[in-house]
Amino acid sequence: MNEKQILQVLAQLGVSNLANALTAGVAVLLATNPAATDADLLSEDEGTLKHTIRKKIGWLVDLVWPSIQGYLDQAIRTAIATVRGEAQGENI
Repeated sequence: MNEKQILQVLAQLGVSNLANALTAGVAVLLATNPAATDADLLSEDEGTLKHTIRKKIGWLVDLVWPSIQGYLDQAIRTAIATVRGEAQGENI
């Protein structure tokens, strides 16, 4: 699947405006836990960003997850870099 198809599937499953939602989620997580590592933020444990997205997709997650997981990892990494970059810019 390409990025456009993945975003269409996610939108149909109720996950829309993914980039903004992930950036906001990362910002909140880092504000509440500044020591969180990228691995912590990419975790699939309960209560994490990816777990929240999996819950949003519901029972269809097992069908689409293999196709979208790599994209979500990259989208979360991009959100992490954005939030960390903004935080560093504020500290200059």
